[in-house]
Amino acid sequence: MNPKLSNFLLLAVLLSTACSRSSYHDWPTYRFKIGETQVECRVACNVSDYSRGFRNADKHVLDTDPDEAKGICFVFPSDRIMTFSMAGVEFPLDLVLVSSQGKVTYATVMEPNSQSIYSSDRPARIALELRAGLIKKAHIAPGDLLLTQREIFELSQCCHF
Repeated sequence: MNPKLSNFLLLAVLLSTACSRSSYHDWPTYRFKIGETQVECRVACNVSDYSRGFRNADKHVLDTDPDEAKGICFVFPSDRIMTFSMAGVEFPLDLVLVSSQGKVTYATVMEPNSQSIYSSDRPARIALELRAGLIKKAHIAPGDLLLTQREIFELSQCCHF
């Protein structure tokens, strides 16, 4: 085998291993506020993280103080149409999609183990999967400004975009 090709393949394997994190608890954490609620999200930045999400997670992973919320923040390099599934997720989640301008493009409650596909009709850059109830509590609706440009920048820095 060509030594340059061999070195390239070894580097690709090492990089993919370095970027793959074994568990939700290994992902970077980001904190921000939605209304009066403090939110703590694990940040998902790659295809492996995106597909794992809360699939097969213990329902207690979201246990927290009632004035706080926990979840996953899926960050993408640019706005896109997104599709989500609840297969293998044992607890309800709020799904909030946010554009690169920080505005909510989609907000819904996803039911546990639902066969439904949750899909946005407008592009978004960030998807928040949070403990069910925050959309209602904070009155989140499409068009609301949810994240500042600074928060979007900081989230992208977590992912090295």
